[in-house]
Order: sequence, then structure tokens, then C-alpha cells
Amino acid sequence: METIRYGLRQNDLNSYWSVIDVFTGQAVVVDGLLVDCLTNEEADYLVDLMNLQDVLHRKGLERD
Repeated sequence: METIRYGLRQNDLNSYWSVIDVFTGQAVVVDGLLVDCLTNEEADYLVDLMNLQDVLHRKGLERD
């Protein structure tokens, strides 16, 4: 089984969520934007999408 790279972390001060890189523990930055202050549904969707993209990339199956 492959290691899942991205996960969720709830922000301490509010009910919003961040997408984190589980290897580094840091919030993810995509195209210069911090993936933060998301609803649970938004963050969950992005985590699934980013993990799928990461698996495809590692297997050499992603599209350009």
C-alpha cells in the first residue's frame, strides 16, 4: 500500500481546515497560495484530489 501524502488539519482558532503534507507536517502551498481556511468538505475534496494526483505522478501515469 502506498503512503498517502496529503491530509487534513483543523485550525486551532476556528472551524476551518488546512491541507497538509504529511511528510513535512506543513500546510500545502499550490501556485503560491496556501491551501488553508477551507470548509471540511472543500478540504476533504482537495485532499482526495491531491492524493490521487500524487499516486498517478509516482506511478508515471499523470497527464501533462
